[in-house]
Amino acid sequence: MRFGPEFLDELRNRVSLAEVVGKRVALKKRGRNFLGLCPFHREKTPSFNVHDDKGFYHCFGCQTHGDVIDFVMRTENVTFPEAVEKIAGLAGMKLPAPSPREAERDRETRSLNQVLEAAA
Repeated sequence: MRFGPEFLDELRNRVSLAEVVGKRVALKKRGRNFLGLCPFHREKTPSFNVHDDKGFYHCFGCQTHGDVIDFVMRTENVTFPEAVEKIAGLAGMKLPAPSPREAERDRETRSLNQVLEAAA
């Protein structure tokens, strides 16, 4: 499923990055930003920064950087569409309906996958 840039921007604006990250990382407020231990590598001194007002995170230890979608993809080991679906659920947003062209392509892909499985 393809998501338009308008939908993704609205999704990022509706969900607080600090709330999503805060479910996995103990964050402490430092000025306008949040600081915590990075979930992507082992560290003793916090270097994981969450800029909630700007909508991104950055770790100065391992140089990991991204937005709320990237964070969910990395921490929950899911694909982009699955991460968007999870975040949309948190935001109370409905996913956009696929266009007729996308629906047809999905049906073709599913039927091709069934043929390949039968052949295997």
